[in-house]
Amino acid sequence: MHRLFISDLHLDPSREDLTAAFTGFLERRGRQAEDLYILGDLFSYWTGDRDASGYHLSVARTLRDLPVRKFFIPGNRDFLLGRRFCARCGMTLLQDNTVLEDNGRRILLCHGDGLCTLDVAYQKFRRFRSRPLNLMLYSLLPRFIRLRMASRVREDAREEKSTKTPEMMDVCQADLLTLMEELDTRICIHGHTHRPGHHLLPGNMIRLVLGDWRRDGFEFLLQEDRRLSLIHADPAGNERLLFALPEDFPAGASGPLAGTEDC
Repeated sequence: MHRLFISDLHLDPSREDLTAAFTGFLERRGRQAEDLYILGDLFSYWTGDRDASGYHLSVARTLRDLPVRKFFIPGNRDFLLGRRFCARCGMTLLQDNTVLEDNGRRILLCHGDGLCTLDVAYQKFRRFRSRPLNLMLYSLLPRFIRLRMASRVREDAREEKSTKTPEMMDVCQADLLTLMEELDTRICIHGHTHRPGHHLLPGNMIRLVLGDWRRDGFEFLLQEDRRLSLIHADPAGNERLLFALPEDFPAGASGPLAGTEDC
């Protein structure tokens, strides 16, 4: 099995560097994979499938032309991205907190914003925006109002960021452990926090965090059979192994194997 996991690309027509990094990654790595999982925030914002621009449709064509299975979990920036646009991309839309059955292992996949439960104000907004009635009313608004609302939400989020503690913007470990135990999972893969790395948790569990896509590169997770490797890629396509998880984790494994190899 050869899988790729990415998140937080924040693709935008104004960021040609990110678009080039994405297309280059798909050519270099994507065509070697069997499955590609995008765990949210493919785009910098999304106001609805019917608002897809020429830029969005060009990204959709790029994904559709990739001859691998593709899966998408919406993020906090593109939570309105639905089945219509996924169909254009040839992607399967998954729910947040999807469990991936993997050769006897159960892996929890999510964007990650739902795990930042110490940010009470955001969690209230998240529940509000997800109510079916609110989604229906939003869809009835003219496009220019939807775009204006999306811009305002992004501006408010940037302003509020300076008032939040690092703990508020990170995953709450206690709530994650409860969720993983309820779903009988030992591995969680997520994005959102923009803090790529790994966290060994009580009970022989682990949290693997994907990075956001930046001018200096990005992080992705590569699965080869049962081996999971977190890799940093720079804009030139050079790759460096950050760490690898033992193939037999959690059974018989004492923890992840750190590494700094060039790939």
